Amino acid sequence: MSTWRLFLALGAVLLVSAAAAAGEATAIRDPAVGEVLRLLESGVSETVIVQWLGTTEPPREVSADDLIALRTAGASDELIQALLARVRGETPVPPPPAPETAPPAAPAQANESSVEPVRFEIRYLATYDPQQASADLFLYVDGVPVAWKEAGSRMRNTLLVFERSLSAGRHAVALGLERHVKQSRDRYRHEARVYPRPLVLDVRPGPETTVAIDLEEGGGFSLVHALGPLTFKVTQGQSTYAFLQGEGPDLGEWPALCEEVETNYPEGAKMPRSARKDLETCRRWADLWQDVANAPDRDWARDEMARYDYRPVPRGSRLH
Repeated sequence: MSTWRLFLALGAVLLVSAAAAAGEATAIRDPAVGEVLRLLESGVSETVIVQWLGTTEPPREVSADDLIALRTAGASDELIQALLARVRGETPVPPPPAPETAPPAAPAQANESSVEPVRFEIRYLATYDPQQASADLFLYVDGVPVAWKEAGSRMRNTLLVFERSLSAGRHAVALGLERHVKQSRDRYRHEARVYPRPLVLDVRPGPETTVAIDLEEGGGFSLVHALGPLTFKVTQGQSTYAFLQGEGPDLGEWPALCEEVETNYPEGAKMPRSARKDLETCRRWADLWQDVANAPDRDWARDEMARYDYRPVPRGSRLH
């Protein structure tokens, strides 16, 4: 073989190899697919991933290479179908829970794998303090950030209303009063205080469930809120099956979230007395989700909020 033919053959081999490498590098083109792969690698359950898919922007497309990557990462057919449903603009349905060794016979009317509509109505009224801005209210369901509500005042007291689909069954709801202040290009200062215990939300098949959360700081003019700042009411149709009124400690007495205190002070850094005091009574993120299987950790929840500039506004939400 002549020298110039040898060079042509080698050049063709290099071009084919480069094209193959480029194909592998662009195998995952849509960010939503990449996020699903990252969640699978982190051990987040598929039920939580499907719920998360309902809160994020849908992928534009899912290619054959995407499907291969998802299957390699351990994605089930149900999860892949939920992702494809989001491409079509549909609401994904969480996969049914894995059966136990000897599952009890379920009543015919209770389909635990069904997805039901839930309406949230959130009001948050904070006392105005000219020295410090009020913390924002964050709502979490099963460890996933669902909504953000800026503090209202007596002159501008709005109600945040939005709908969300949740699987039938028991869910845990947590409330956090948080500030996420940008200090430099890639560093934030995180502060969070949480309601001392999770609230139980039972989603039942049938008419739409309404969850009303009313949080008022300092009692104000309300005799109910003089007893406690929180009112939590769950109704379905004409029935009320969860009702707390005037509950909980004052907002300033809510315990700090341990992880937020610790992330502000790297190991070995000097911690002020106020931070050390918070660590004595703080709550761990995992303590809020003891009854939730495979709940995401706090780092994941914080990263998820950062994608929305720490203001996760539900799609279709409105203020009244």
